[in-house]
Amino acid sequence: MKIELRDLSFAPQGKVVFSQLNYTFTSNGNYLIQGSSGCGKSSLLTFISSLRQASSGQIIIDGQEPVNFCEHRKNCQWLRQTPYIYDKTVRENLSLSLAYHQLAIPSDDELKKHLQYLFPEGLDLEERAMELSGGQKHRLALLRSYLLKPKALLCDEISAGLDEKSRQLSEDFIFNYCSEMTVIFVSHIQESFESRESFTRLLMSKEGFEPL
Repeated sequence: MKIELRDLSFAPQGKVVFSQLNYTFTSNGNYLIQGSSGCGKSSLLTFISSLRQASSGQIIIDGQEPVNFCEHRKNCQWLRQTPYIYDKTVRENLSLSLAYHQLAIPSDDELKKHLQYLFPEGLDLEERAMELSGGQKHRLALLRSYLLKPKALLCDEISAGLDEKSRQLSEDFIFNYCSEMTVIFVSHIQESFESRESFTRLLMSKEGFEPL
């Protein structure tokens, strides 16, 4: 998914957060965005996923503005810092979104194979998802988004507050299994993807982006 920002501005109640951003995230590119608190990193991701509207400007997806927002949000998965988890089993948490979008639901054997990558400690499909640790819930939400086979993955501070094991497992999974997606990862953690040369590191401010 190619994502173009054209003169994108955000000024709630007249307070300028950023102004006339212009940048192109290339299809299948990997990006790590960092910047000071309040510079609009998280807001930018919600604008790209069409969950909110910027004050002005355009976001062009693969050459055109999104029209079918439901389809766009499926193809452009936004993972937030506090993931929403259904008070149901692990299996149901992985399958409900697939059923909603009328996509094939993997067999239990396929789901278990996927779970092995993110849960080397083991995880039962019948386990209640609400009883998982915070790090496990994040990893479950990541896998749930991955199974939808989106074209872009937008990660909004999903490493914040995670234990080191969960952070490494999540980042390794994204690096190794999401290569066909455009990945935009917002994080204040300097060590995020530190050894991954394929990630373009950007510093965001109200004036735009600078390479790190």
